[in-house]
Amino acid sequence: MFWRCLEKKGMLVVYMRVIKNIYDGVRTKVRTLGGDGNDFSIDIGFHQKSATTLSSFLFIIVLDELT
Repeated sequence: MFWRCLEKKGMLVVYMRVIKNIYDGVRTKVRTLGGDGNDFSIDIGFHQKSATTLSSFLFIIVLDELT
């Protein structure tokens, strides 16, 4: 549903791919003075109170389309 809202608003597919790549398959690892730990995946969702401007922008686009 989220991606359909972006399509209806006229967002180019190439931009949607970039957004998907930001949020999908994110992996990180812990780095300490003793060395790096094993990498692990983290889940990043679309949150209204996110500190990033992109998430807020996407939230507004979806709400606009739904209303």
